[in-house]
Amino acid sequence: MSSGTSPHLMLTDLILRMVEVLRYDNTYAFSLLKAVTTRKSAVIVLDGCRLRLRGTEKKGRRFEITVTRAGLHADPNFITDSDTLKRIMGGTITIDHAVVKNLLFVKAPFEDLLNIYRLTTVLLAEGPLNKHLRRLWQEFDETWEEGQHQVLGPLPLEQQKQASDYLLHAIPEQVLLTRIKV
Repeated sequence: MSSGTSPHLMLTDLILRMVEVLRYDNTYAFSLLKAVTTRKSAVIVLDGCRLRLRGTEKKGRRFEITVTRAGLHADPNFITDSDTLKRIMGGTITIDHAVVKNLLFVKAPFEDLLNIYRLTTVLLAEGPLNKHLRRLWQEFDETWEEGQHQVLGPLPLEQQKQASDYLLHAIPEQVLLTRIKV
């Protein structure tokens, strides 16, 4: 991080800019964001930086996310570190792997978890294609110094290493070439 910018201010700025990119560049992702956050509050923790996000949309008014510092006693809904986030964005691990290995903690009602997962998947697919999201990611990657894992940025999905490809390679070729008549 630059010497004059606190992690809270930097992360707040990046989050708010990401919301604006989604608002104008990906209406599907923006609608998912609204579904997950409208009239709700969540505490996120990244490398010890604690922020509270609130989504509001009043009749006839524009949807907004407000970001404030979260107190130490606020119950977190999302916890991870920048290394894990960079590894997910770089395609070296999946979200599911990070959750199973306790590298990523997410707590929400089931419907919200599904929408968060959908939104994250859209962001992972859109990130390499959208120049504004790529620019935000590059800024985060270059300025957030908490982690030590270096990733150059989000890879397109087709270039990301599949964690379960060994299962496909374990299937005998004869089985793969078998035709089933229906």
